[in-house]
Amino acid sequence: MCPAGRGRSTSAGRLSSESAPRSSAEAWAEGNPPPRTFDEGKAREAQRRIARMVRLSSEPLEVRTVCGIDVSYRGSAGVGAAVTLSFPDLEPVEERVVFGRARVPYVPTFLAFREMGFYHALFSRLDVKPSVFLIDGHGICHPEFAGAASHFGVTFGVPSIGIAKGLPRMAGISRQGGDVLIRGRAVAREVRREGGSARPLYVSPGHLVDLEGAVAIVEKSFKGHRSPEPLFLADRISREAVSRGG
Repeated sequence: MCPAGRGRSTSAGRLSSESAPRSSAEAWAEGNPPPRTFDEGKAREAQRRIARMVRLSSEPLEVRTVCGIDVSYRGSAGVGAAVTLSFPDLEPVEERVVFGRARVPYVPTFLAFREMGFYHALFSRLDVKPSVFLIDGHGICHPEFAGAASHFGVTFGVPSIGIAKGLPRMAGISRQGGDVLIRGRAVAREVRREGGSARPLYVSPGHLVDLEGAVAIVEKSFKGHRSPEPLFLADRISREAVSRGG
């Protein structure tokens, strides 16, 4: 385990033990079966079950570390990255990278089903249990109030926050000041880095944290980029890895 602020631990792995060539992202997927047929009806039922298990706590979190998780793709071949930083000083603690292939296609509002294999692989490799996770995607800002961050939080029983650059296209979504409402319920808030881009991010609670708590954590996680630092680093690492094929 690497103490916060005193260094970092890094490792890479795969979603399975298959020894695939690593010369390109496509090569990682060599020998794997094609993506499964995706049943949106069953997936929507699963989202509703997740939504019933989501808990939004107003109790302040004791945040000592924050972890950003992102997955980048070339076709169905992907790289997932998890970057844990100390909080609030945002010093490196741990990095994990996994390589694999998405087993289902990308379908809007069903991101968690494409990325869950990467989430499991990354979570299982973490030596340091972060206080809270920042997920590239939505939390309860979702047609069923169960986006990728909610899936992550409920699955692993950890506080999670969704961070997205856009809003889901759906009926019943509206805005009130900086808040985003779905069917009258406040589910997200626009957040911008102070002195940074005019383009907002949309922060929504995933699990075990409420909207106010999620926004407070994210606002303290910026370090010179549009995205919070843990998520910015996870995005950069995964993009660089997928572009060079590992």
